[in-house]
Amino acid sequence: MSGPGSILLGLKPKDSPGHLGTAGNGRN
Repeated sequence: MSGPGSILLGLKPKDSPGHLGTAGNGRN
């Protein structure tokens, strides 16, 4: 499930929680 975070940050769907504020740390 790719959220806004994975799209805007260019991260992998599995590495992004799906929300902003995790730039550089998709798993954080």
